[in-house]
Amino acid sequence: MALDGKTLRGSFDHRDDRAAAQVLSAFAGEAALILAHQEIAGGDEVAAAQALIERLGLRGVLSTADALH
Repeated sequence: MALDGKTLRGSFDHRDDRAAAQVLSAFAGEAALILAHQEIAGGDEVAAAQALIERLGLRGVLSTADALH
């Protein structure tokens, strides 16, 4: 499983002072499947990764992520 966070382009709103939306995705590389998405609340990608792993019940699964994790 691989984890990757992205900022959604064009999702910000300067007028209403809303930051761009961020989402974390979990991929099953060999199966070429997106397993799930998790909103990154408050810019805390590490907490979002922990919540996503817990939600998917992926204990004991080899995972990859960027240096932030």
